[in-house]
Amino acid sequence: FTELEYDSSKIIKTLSKFIFKNSIKRKQLELLLKPYLWKSFDDACFQHKDKKIFISECATMLKSDDFKKFDEIIFVHADPLKRQEIVLKNRNINIDDFYNRVSSQLSNTESIEILKKSNIKYTIFYNEFDSKSDDFVNNYLND
Repeated sequence: FTELEYDSSKIIKTLSKFIFKNSIKRKQLELLLKPYLWKSFDDACFQHKDKKIFISECATMLKSDDFKKFDEIIFVHADPLKRQEIVLKNRNINIDDFYNRVSSQLSNTESIEILKKSNIKYTIFYNEFDSKSDDFVNNYLND
């Protein structure tokens, strides 16, 4: 990207298209970024060790066993068609990009099976994409 082309949303969209269509490149990128991201995450956790930390958007954690670093997992289960509708609307991607992205993720069933086999406390939250979701998160954080 040149300075004239620099627009973070364009870069993210281009990168997303590239990595979700090519599983080898996606894994290479994960290998490059993961140590830096975990170091940053560990530092942030240490700085805020007296507080609950809530993380959203962790679709790859169950695939890589990174979820085992947590005390508790809240698995968000969503109706696939509603999820598609929300992602297409909020992420400004097309249907092909959505399916490329979803095809690289574990299914809800696979994710729940991994959690069942772990010794990590987990909760399954059924996301209806309404105010109940916000209430759930706020109640969890304020508990």
